Amino acid sequence: MNPNEINHSWKLDTGSQQSYFCRKKTKINQFYRGERKYFSQKTSLALIGLFLQGLISLGFHYHLYSSEPKEMIQSLMNWVLFLILIGWITYQVNRMDYRRSQTEESNPLELEQNYQEGRDQNSQPQEWLYQAILSAPNPIMLHAEDGEVVQINECWAEITGYTVAELPTLSAWMERFTSPEPLPSVKNPVGYSRLPHIFQEYVITNSHGHLRVWEWSSLRLGKLGDGRNLLLSTVVDITENRPTETPVQQSNEQLQLSLLQWTAELTQANDGLQEELQRRQQTTSELHQVSERLKQLLRSSPAVIFSCQPQPNYKITFISDNVKTLLGYDVATFLREEDIWHNYVPDEDQDQWRDAFIQLLATGTHIHEARFLHAQGNWCWLQLEMRLVKDGGGNPAEIVGYFVDITDRKQAEMQLLTTQNRLKTVIETVGSGITLSDKQGNFYIFNSKITEITGYTLEEAQSHVNFLGLLYPNPEAYKKAQDQLKFVALMGSIFNIETTIQTKNGQSKTLLLSTVMMQDQQNPLFLSTFQDITPLKRAEKALCQLIVQEHLVWEITHQIRQSLNLDDILNTTVTEVQQLLECDQVLIYRIFPNRQGKIIAETNLDESLKHRRSQAPLIPLECYKNFSRGRMRVINNINHDPINSGLLKVLKHWGIYSAIMVPLFEQNQLWGLLIIYQDQGLRHWLQWEATLLRQISEQVGIALQQSQLYQQTQYQARRAQTLNHVIQVIRQSLDLDTIFSTAVAEIVTLLRVDRACILQHFPQKQQWQEVASYSYSPYATPPILPSIQPLNRLETDDFNVPNSQEIQHLTGISGSWLPIPLRVGSQVWGCLGLLKHQHLRGWKESEIELTCAIADQLAIAIQQSELYQELQVANQQLKRLATVDGLTQVANRRRFDEYLAQEWQRLQREHADLALILCDIDYFKQYNDYYGHPAGDTCLKQVAQTLEDLLQRPADLVARYGGEEFAIILPNTNREGAIYIAQQIQGAILQLQLPHADSIVSQWLTLSLGVTYTIPSTLTSVSDLIAAADQALYQAKQQGRARYCVQEI
Repeated sequence: MNPNEINHSWKLDTGSQQSYFCRKKTKINQFYRGERKYFSQKTSLALIGLFLQGLISLGFHYHLYSSEPKEMIQSLMNWVLFLILIGWITYQVNRMDYRRSQTEESNPLELEQNYQEGRDQNSQPQEWLYQAILSAPNPIMLHAEDGEVVQINECWAEITGYTVAELPTLSAWMERFTSPEPLPSVKNPVGYSRLPHIFQEYVITNSHGHLRVWEWSSLRLGKLGDGRNLLLSTVVDITENRPTETPVQQSNEQLQLSLLQWTAELTQANDGLQEELQRRQQTTSELHQVSERLKQLLRSSPAVIFSCQPQPNYKITFISDNVKTLLGYDVATFLREEDIWHNYVPDEDQDQWRDAFIQLLATGTHIHEARFLHAQGNWCWLQLEMRLVKDGGGNPAEIVGYFVDITDRKQAEMQLLTTQNRLKTVIETVGSGITLSDKQGNFYIFNSKITEITGYTLEEAQSHVNFLGLLYPNPEAYKKAQDQLKFVALMGSIFNIETTIQTKNGQSKTLLLSTVMMQDQQNPLFLSTFQDITPLKRAEKALCQLIVQEHLVWEITHQIRQSLNLDDILNTTVTEVQQLLECDQVLIYRIFPNRQGKIIAETNLDESLKHRRSQAPLIPLECYKNFSRGRMRVINNINHDPINSGLLKVLKHWGIYSAIMVPLFEQNQLWGLLIIYQDQGLRHWLQWEATLLRQISEQVGIALQQSQLYQQTQYQARRAQTLNHVIQVIRQSLDLDTIFSTAVAEIVTLLRVDRACILQHFPQKQQWQEVASYSYSPYATPPILPSIQPLNRLETDDFNVPNSQEIQHLTGISGSWLPIPLRVGSQVWGCLGLLKHQHLRGWKESEIELTCAIADQLAIAIQQSELYQELQVANQQLKRLATVDGLTQVANRRRFDEYLAQEWQRLQREHADLALILCDIDYFKQYNDYYGHPAGDTCLKQVAQTLEDLLQRPADLVARYGGEEFAIILPNTNREGAIYIAQQIQGAILQLQLPHADSIVSQWLTLSLGVTYTIPSTLTSVSDLIAAADQALYQAKQQGRARYCVQEI
């Protein structure tokens, strides 16, 4: 048989297999010398008994081997030598077990290694016995007491024809016997009775089908690893010797009787020894159980125990078995490595390990966390706690400790650190200032944006006792800020509150504040966001200033136009401008064609300066040309700004140090200068001030032209009165269509021309378009197409010179045209044209002047109308910004509250139905977390647009009610209508098929809707309607979302 086929661990005596480590861990009484001598005697008697039993058995069967004395003696000698070998091996094994049990206690950390050495020593005698059994010339079987076959030798396999794999148990062998007598009982082997059953005959059928007669004998050999008795059985084939058996058997029985008494005595002594051995086996078994329990605890423990030398390489001297589970290495690998703390750690951690051992040697204890190479090739994190053991002389003797795997904890810490870094990045890159603080003023979050807004760093904010007082130095503002914090502590949050703070450099900023209170271990924290809306406020202020400027310009213009007297116009101009700009002085300087001039209007006239100012030097030619081109001059400081030397001389002559000089024109000719200045200190002029003065100068120029026109046309009183009538009619309306139709009708009536029209010019298209026309008689109307007729642009340096060919091309008829440009500011808006087609004659100077005057008024009306339209657009834009949600472009919460209250009052008067639907996007937070906030914003826009498109009636309103909530107001809608709209909303949202992978209810984005309705009355209120809709929405969420519920008030 092949020795490698053995599948059982067996031993001659259980005591020899007990772990040296386990015996040393359990305290047992040692044998005394007398007990040792007794044990030796008992062992000798047992061996003699074993030898005699084998000899007797051999004597019973000598006739089976040969009938010749020589052959019988040879066989007998073989058996004797075999039994002597078995007895000697058994004795040696028991003796080694006994010596090992008497060994003195040693270092606990060496017990496991000693056990391994003991086990290796025990294996040698067992191997000898095993080889002896396999090479025996007789058939031998090793089997357990319950019948399980452990091993058979080659001789057994040859005479039977079967192997262990074919017949694994004695019961399987029993099936091969044909004799009615059974196999010998496995519970009655040698060692279990005083007089063992030596042999028994029975007939067996071998693998070739032949009947054979066997004699079977058994002997107890030891115990298996699981505690069962191990038996050695042998058989003798006596088929051929059956006829001559009787004489020999009688002789054997006689010999057996003579030896029976002595064998019984030896057996009794052996039984005593067996009882002693059984007691030792029981003690050893208990020690083995304790050892196995300790090993099991070590294997299941997350901590690996180790010891190492206190030398530079710190070689491992002991390590527990669970290192295989933790790191994947065998114990032998650690014990074999000379420098494991260097070979199995990363290069970059070498210094840390070296410092750890140095600190351990210095302090005696150390806890270290570092990476270690796993058997699978990856790095794992270990936490080691080590202690230095010293000998009696205080010198380092050994290092003991344990380590555990903290890789999961380290990965969790890394993930936490990554999450914290991401959160920090978000907090730092968001466009708003973010703080997290407590009532004591300790800041836990203070991002860079808040530093940018306030100018204070986190250290400055932490070090100051009252940081809130820095931001609100004004007592009233500070009290208001404290009241807001109290409100947050009471209500939990405030949103979008405007507040004004003072920054570190003293600058005031307007912020949009939102604060939410959070609980952190009974310590309330305040999470606040600050958005700097100072530029927005400046824009609002600039828009308001623009509106105010336009109004002021209109007021000044109105005051100027209260009189056509030149002196009144000029005095009114300087007075109004001084009040508007709050400057020291305002004057109007008249410039004549020879560049000489004089001051003709001035505020706060100082008589001491009147003579000096009347003798002012000439305006430099270069400056005169610039003023003639319409360029204004802004001077903040005459000592620092680059100024023409001649102009500097004039300014110093007048005592001006800071000024704005705006040219005044009359009929495109430089008429004079409007000068606003400071004579007491310097002033930095603002852009809007210069722009306002430009507009006022244009109005003053118009007023000058009107004054000149008034002086020149006094002799034409009737026409002037008519003209004033036309002007008053124009001023009564800001509607251009009304103004244009009235103007052309009055011109035709006043001047008795055949036709008057107003054409608007579109520079982008290079086209003219007729916007109004009037004819004296119907038949005189030229054949102009009723639709917009594209015409070439008419350009000429002198609009007083008519171009008959162009006009004929324009109208399709012959005649004399007078085109007058309509200028708005510096741009040509269009043209006022007059037609005389009865006689080709020129135009009178008075007609041209009157037409130009009307054209100027039309230009003013156009400008006023445009300003009014711009104002209306600005107002509408402001109103829209105040009522529209910036993200979704639907009505915001403010518009929702206003409109719901408005419709409630209206429908209460009409006793009509009013329905309200609240919509909430299901699992929108998960949507944001999964797809990101940009995708969430896009989702909100799509949902809002879908709701807008779904509602057909103008009275219906969609509003953004909250973060992911929308509200729909449905006037004149009953219960059925509201449910129908809710169903339509659900269908429309599903048709969008917006993916929502993190939703529990659907793979697509869904809505939960709360529907309510009522007829407004004095018994209910708007809040009741909102509460009912909110309750219905809550029911829809509780029932699983992606549905609607209806709640009646």
